[in-house]
Amino acid sequence: MAIGIVKWFDLCKGYGYLTDEHGADVFFHYSEIQDQLKFKALQCGDRVEFSIQNDAMGPRAIHIKKLNSAN
Repeated sequence: MAIGIVKWFDLCKGYGYLTDEHGADVFFHYSEIQDQLKFKALQCGDRVEFSIQNDAMGPRAIHIKKLNSAN
């Protein structure tokens, strides 16, 4: 699992970008946010844990979990 920060997220569009610990931007779709709440949303600056899956369009973040500020 990788750690990163939400760089940009648009709930209306349903996607955004994370910046991983190496400074690379990684695309993500909101359906990959693992949240127990009905409303899945992230905000710029949120710390997250995620896996990376490579597909035809390049690296993509999957299984995204928001980390508590204490982590």
